[in-house]
Amino acid sequence: MQQAQVAHFRFMMIYKDLNDALDDLALELPIDNLIDEDWIIVAVSEAGIYLAKKIAQMSGSDFEILFSETILAPNNYDCKIAIVSESEEIIIHHELIESFGISLDFVYGEAHRQYEDKILQYKNKYRQGLNMKSLKNRKVLFVAEGVDTGLTMMVALKSAIVEGASTVSIATPIISSELYDSLNEITDDIFTANKISEFINIDYYYEDVSKLKYSYIKSKIEE
Repeated sequence: MQQAQVAHFRFMMIYKDLNDALDDLALELPIDNLIDEDWIIVAVSEAGIYLAKKIAQMSGSDFEILFSETILAPNNYDCKIAIVSESEEIIIHHELIESFGISLDFVYGEAHRQYEDKILQYKNKYRQGLNMKSLKNRKVLFVAEGVDTGLTMMVALKSAIVEGASTVSIATPIISSELYDSLNEITDDIFTANKISEFINIDYYYEDVSKLKYSYIKSKIEE
């Protein structure tokens, strides 16, 4: 794997909005490479849709969305124990399910339910039910407004690798330092403006959380 680009460290950062975050992230991106090579820019979150769309427009790259849905622990809806992608790849937090005594049958059953109930709805909402563009032999850049637990990004990376992507990279304005180190081992590059050692949550680093929501993002993409 290539050595990841060194990110700027700031003790604390709060972005005013997604445009503010995009301005910061754009400074870290290899825009010339994105323009000259066959890249596909893939959003992995709702706010990531806005960022990925703008990056694709800047570079003339293909744009896509990879849908996924988290699986929560029974009787603890704040605890994410797994995630499933639209290609039905699953990432499981094995330490959590073992500590809570949750069976794999439960996890796989919930993954199927989330796929049927939610992911298929996302595909209808954003793509009229079509499958995403092929990632085979493509340079893939996954984009999110932040990376905290890592489950979403891990399932995206797994989905791309299984499909045969030639390279897999990540672009995000903010990321947990711990996750940066672990994800760096399985990606070709991580482009970020901020590695944060004591990560709180993604919403904390944005001034107006409402601007991370679908209605705002959709209106900005359509401008």
